[in-house]
Amino acid sequence: MYSPYPKCNMLHGVYIKASDENNFNDAIVAAVKNIETGEKKLHVIRNPKFEYWITKPLYRHQNIRLECESLDRLDTFVCQYKNLWEHVGHALGIYKRTFNNNIQKSDPHVYGVDVGPLIRMKIEYMKNANDKIPKLDIGMLDIETSVIDDFPGEQILCASYTDWTERTTFEFINKPWCNVDESVLRARLEKETAPFVDGLNGKAEKAWKEKEHTFKFIFCEDEKELIIKLIRCAIDHKPDLCGVWNMSFDIPHIEKRATFNQIPLDQLFCHKDVPADLRFFHWKQDMKPVEHFTDVWHQVEAPGYTRWYDPMCLYSRLRKVQGRENFYSLEYIGQKIVGSGKIKFGTNNTHTEMQLHDQVGYCIYNCFDTILPCIIDAVTQDTVSMMSLVGISEISEYNKQTVMLKNNWFNYCRTNINSISGSIVAPCSMSQDWDKYLANIGGAVLSPNLLEVKGTRHLIEMSSETSLQMDVNDIDAALTQWRHYQVTESEKLP
Repeated sequence: MYSPYPKCNMLHGVYIKASDENNFNDAIVAAVKNIETGEKKLHVIRNPKFEYWITKPLYRHQNIRLECESLDRLDTFVCQYKNLWEHVGHALGIYKRTFNNNIQKSDPHVYGVDVGPLIRMKIEYMKNANDKIPKLDIGMLDIETSVIDDFPGEQILCASYTDWTERTTFEFINKPWCNVDESVLRARLEKETAPFVDGLNGKAEKAWKEKEHTFKFIFCEDEKELIIKLIRCAIDHKPDLCGVWNMSFDIPHIEKRATFNQIPLDQLFCHKDVPADLRFFHWKQDMKPVEHFTDVWHQVEAPGYTRWYDPMCLYSRLRKVQGRENFYSLEYIGQKIVGSGKIKFGTNNTHTEMQLHDQVGYCIYNCFDTILPCIIDAVTQDTVSMMSLVGISEISEYNKQTVMLKNNWFNYCRTNINSISGSIVAPCSMSQDWDKYLANIGGAVLSPNLLEVKGTRHLIEMSSETSLQMDVNDIDAALTQWRHYQVTESEKLP
């Protein structure tokens, strides 16, 4: 339905809702990449179509949502996604559009409406590319803000972007704060690079020496020019993923200072290949309660080739089962993983002293704040792991394991058992009275693709009515408790 480009896979995308205020319809802007050549394209679809299913009138007898239903019991409908609920209402014989469309959403005979067009498009691309993920291009960005009176308002004094594919670090310098000859910067760079490289362990040193690293220093007349050149440099290099360690500081601060300098954020963060009427920027802070500050999963929503992410939170999430680290500073993780940390301040002990007395050293310090997370990722391959685990879901959903499971279940049903998964649409729920007897609801979940063909064999069948059936996965149970209460001694696992 979405006509994938040949030999390409979809890395990420943005669904843009229809807006009467801005007078445009809905659209998808997806970043796709050739799995053989690495060529990047934007796949733009306006007014995306959407396929959903409703139980045939003959079989509409249940009053609860089923986990899945066979396709031969369903009628297929196609509509424009922006008109979905109105179309569903007409298909159900509801010709008066109701407030919030709750009648349509609560109907148990509607299937497939909870997996949107962005995921459907990614499924098509994954099948088109035989599930092959192309090699990722990674970039890292970091800013240093003023803590001195000469530059009030926490102005950005210097900032760096490292393109790891090109092995190039761009250092942007606010000229009124640091106006020196480039030769002075390069002399200090050579002095600081040697001990940094000497501290790298085997894998990290190999990653560093794969290509020669280049440094470029760009002097900017003021903060406004610095912000524009910094972000445009990152966007124009088109990294698949651009990381910002502890992103919840840098991106909101760039947003604040860009707004102060009257820089349009949608033009700043969107590539020129994105149609002008589809460009937008939105910082979406993860506000849900978390056990640890690294459990958050903030989002930068801006259509284009690049998806922004926080490598600190990714590092933590991938190792959550191993326990928490003592610290999640770049210095601590760098020392642990690659053997080298941040460039040291020397005789100046604070940011204030560096900004006042050693501007050159501060700029070099900033350079390695983007080089170090690139080397960490080259050693850990965290971004590759993330893309593999995300699968057909979006990177924005990586912290929502139940949502990723829902997407996988939809794909599994269509691909393997000729069925469509039941829809879970707020404010309606699939929970039942017996759910209170389950030890775990929510939390960590497993992919249905990991189940054996016969389903899980560690749950004893019970004669009472339950919502558990073969290949069902909308719940997860603590198997240790199930084995304790449900399995006899002879059936216990070794």
